[in-house]
Amino acid sequence: MLVRVKRPEEMDITVGLLAVSFAESMQLPSGYVSVLKFLIKQYLIERRTSMPHMATLTGFYRGMVEGREEQKVQLAGTVEICFNKRGAYSSPHQRLPGIRHTYVTWL
Repeated sequence: MLVRVKRPEEMDITVGLLAVSFAESMQLPSGYVSVLKFLIKQYLIERRTSMPHMATLTGFYRGMVEGREEQKVQLAGTVEICFNKRGAYSSPHQRLPGIRHTYVTWL
């Protein structure tokens, strides 16, 4: 497993993973995935302005390709970490992190 700060070139695969995951968890028809992709991408672009008070991390799974001697790298997940109140997303349903506490959101 490799975890790092999300790179700009990983935007589309991160958006795709989140859109499909949210659509499945909310039991939405597959037609809503494109709408979710648009909304999630806008959210991630907006949140970049909060760095260094927050970070979006991506986790990648590295495994061997069956029958070959090469590694397959696959996006495993993503998480947003807020380091202080300035990095917190101002949504009424999210609790704000304390001054001395790192906060991980469900993104």
